[in-house]
Formats: sequence, structure tokens, C-alpha cells
Amino acid sequence: MRYLLLPALLLAAFAAGVQADRAVPSASETIRFVDMGRCLQQLPAFTDGLGAIQAKYAAEGERLQALADDLRAREAELAQLDPDSQAYIVGQLRVEADKTAAQREAEYLRSRQAQEADALLDRTVRVIHGAAAQLAEREGFGAVMMKPGPFLDLDRAGVSDSLDDLEQRWVVWAHPDHEVTDAVLAILAEEG
Repeated sequence: MRYLLLPALLLAAFAAGVQADRAVPSASETIRFVDMGRCLQQLPAFTDGLGAIQAKYAAEGERLQALADDLRAREAELAQLDPDSQAYIVGQLRVEADKTAAQREAEYLRSRQAQEADALLDRTVRVIHGAAAQLAEREGFGAVMMKPGPFLDLDRAGVSDSLDDLEQRWVVWAHPDHEVTDAVLAILAEEG
């Protein structure tokens, strides 16, 4: 649906221009782009927050590394025992159980780190969207879109690359007067 928004915005801009008895406004008059990557890189709240998350989980990673070193030492000690002895069998079972627990904890910590980073990104993107909306309303823009990434080499790009590229071209803010969703739904209802 969001891929249809740009053509709809341009159509609305054309209709508004005709309605106002003036030349059709160019897209450069009504649409602006914001470079989200640059905004994220230059927002201390985001970069410092990401650094804090990484530092928090780096300490946990060091603790898990020490645990892995301990498990290797325990395995080396077990290697000195008779593989058929009770002490070896019990020790091996404990090491395997501790390894499994450590792997689960590492997976959990990676998941928590990713969740915290995603939450920080989500909050920051919402702040950027708010700032873009303020600017757009103040300057009278019709829409603010996310700046597209570098253009794809179509000869080398796969379907996944093309979809990722399209995914980067979404609207950050659009003036509500330019929304034509109801008109599109009416056409769909007539055709349906």
C-alpha cells in the first residue's frame, strides 16, 4: 500500500494545482527527502544509547567468555580421567549441561540486545518523524519521504535487493489534504 502513496501524492498535488487555477506544482515544490541514516548518526541520544546497550552486553559477553574458558579447563581435567570411570561420566554430564545452559544464556542475551537496540531505533525514528512533520507543516510541503539508498545495479541485483531498495523509499510524513485513500477505495469497490 505504501508503494502507491507517492503516485497518489503526485496525483493529489496535480489536482490541487488544477483546482487552484495555476500550473501544476512540480514534485520538487511539494516533496522533500530526509536522510534517516544521517539523522541517526548525528543524534547523540541514539548513538550514546546504542553505545550504552553495547557496553552493557559486552560485560555479559566477557562473563560468558570466562565461563567458556572454565568449561574448556574442566574438559581438559576430564581428559586426564579414565573415560569409563564414574567421575569422568558425571563430570562430562555436568560440563555438557553447563555448556547447554551457557549457550541458551548467550542466545537470550543476543536476543535481549537486539530487542533493546530495536526499541531504541523505533523511538528515535519516531522522534525524527515528528521533527520532519513539524518542518513540513511549517514549510508547507506536501510530503517528506525517506531518502532512497544508492541506486541498484539492475544487472547484478536480485529480487531481494530490489525489494530492500523499495522498502527504503517510504513516506515519513504526508499532508492529510493530499490523501486519496477514500477515492482509491471507491474505485476498488466499483471494480470489485
